[in-house]
Amino acid sequence: MKISVVIPAYNRAHVLSRAISSVQRQDPPVWEIIVVDDGSTDDTGTLVGTLSSGDPRVTYLRQANAGVASARNTGIRRSTGTWIAFLDSDDEWLAGRVERIRGMVINRPGVEFTHSDRRVVDQDGQCLEPGRSRVSASEGADRRFLLEHWWIKTSTVVVRAALLERVGSLFNERLRTCEDYELFWRLVAEAEEIAYDTHPSVLVHTERHSLSTALAARDRYRDHIAAMTEVLGWAAGTPRHAGVTRILNARLRQEYRNALTTARATGLPALVAESAWLTQYLARWLHASIRALAPVRG
Repeated sequence: MKISVVIPAYNRAHVLSRAISSVQRQDPPVWEIIVVDDGSTDDTGTLVGTLSSGDPRVTYLRQANAGVASARNTGIRRSTGTWIAFLDSDDEWLAGRVERIRGMVINRPGVEFTHSDRRVVDQDGQCLEPGRSRVSASEGADRRFLLEHWWIKTSTVVVRAALLERVGSLFNERLRTCEDYELFWRLVAEAEEIAYDTHPSVLVHTERHSLSTALAARDRYRDHIAAMTEVLGWAAGTPRHAGVTRILNARLRQEYRNALTTARATGLPALVAESAWLTQYLARWLHASIRALAPVRG
């Protein structure tokens, strides 16, 4: 397996060495490590230069600040491996991760999308979540299960480069968050086979000021709705993705209810503003639904 690891970074010099070093220590080694600096103003470039000294596998790319989706896409386009792995700059791989990935693929050559369990720790190193052992290998590899839950963690995903090419587009740069799920749901829908490793081989570090924890409930529902609507537009008119449409339509209806309930509790002005925003996405949802009823491509 030629695994290209894509690490986006924006002002993460204080944690980035942990992520890169965790990949450099893997045995067997990965094919390449691509760090995409998304316009950092700290010492990210200097740090990567130090870590890459004597390690030709490490590539440093710098771009004007455009967001994590754009940074990941830049890394994917530059990659040369047959598999693409994603690692957030504040997370790390645990020992033996690459060996476990190889084992899954050797046992099931048709696998195109892999992910794994993870452990979650806070800023003080205290374990918040030792893993999610209640999910079995078969559940974690089940399309329906993955489409019905927010389960896939970006830093645990390793996917065939050929599958990324087949879905037609990469991370959606129009989305502020949930760009990972928007792409992963499409990959899950398109993959020939999926594999899930129940062993927590990734350490996820939380930060109090990360985007995912700072968003208000309204913004979170909006992001969920935007991501699901994008996937529905992609799946519309494709008969083999009818199941994707059914599952996400049901989830989307619930998210609309959640958004309106939250806005109503906040007051009339918020409800009016939220209703106006939701109407725009409702039109896109209806358009995708009409296309799904009249398939035009195989």
